[in-house]
Amino acid sequence: MKNLFFIYLLFPFTLCLGQQVKYSHYNTYIGTYKNGKLKIIDMIAAPRTSFYDSTGRYVSNTLYNDSLFGEVQQSFEYTYDALNRKEREYYTWGNGAPNSFIHYYYDSLDQNIRQEFYDLPDTTLTSVKFFNYDKHGNLLTKTQSFNNNPPILLKENTYTYAGDSLESCISTTYSLNGVLTEKEEIIYQNNKPVQETDLLKKETTLLSYYPSGRLKSRERDNYKDEYFYEVDAYGNVTLRAEIFNGIEGEIRVFSYEYYESE
Repeated sequence: MKNLFFIYLLFPFTLCLGQQVKYSHYNTYIGTYKNGKLKIIDMIAAPRTSFYDSTGRYVSNTLYNDSLFGEVQQSFEYTYDALNRKEREYYTWGNGAPNSFIHYYYDSLDQNIRQEFYDLPDTTLTSVKFFNYDKHGNLLTKTQSFNNNPPILLKENTYTYAGDSLESCISTTYSLNGVLTEKEEIIYQNNKPVQETDLLKKETTLLSYYPSGRLKSRERDNYKDEYFYEVDAYGNVTLRAEIFNGIEGEIRVFSYEYYESE
């Protein structure tokens, strides 16, 4: 598997010249990345493949047990409505027919306001999630209802703005039985989070970004996670390294095949 990794890294699947991705896949490893040099220690997750149609819509995602295009562990397939909004998400464990699906509903602003969860093959409705947004399109509340009972509050966000620019958010998360599990204050600059404070644990994390907008680091006390990227000629990420405190970390290596240009 390690030798196969290096083939992917040196020769990503760009058999069709064009910018629209036909499919992409990635493997996940534990390793080191320093001064642009990569060292793989071991594979820590099975390979995953994502497929897109010629218009760029994300149509499926497959997780394999141990080798690319080998035995399927689980997969997701997506369908779209007439306005190109995701309408259904089908989940399948292993091979065979789907085991469940989610139906998505939208408001006039194309915001996802409702998700219905069904079990298959009998199409049994198991729960419904509801989403509410502020005038800027940011999530205010998320609730979930089971067996037609009143919705349970799962998440609640409170925002502050300077004009239309997002400044901060207090985000609160609850378990299904109503217990407070997370409370976080997030500070934004240029609509990107630059400081996250866990108000329960009293811990603050600082975030920084590359000029491209990709995350560069997360730093808390004497601990720092650093992120490194490599991209192909079309700007798609071929390597993403998350290095924990300068030692080692999670490495994802991506390959792509593109639709032929017209």
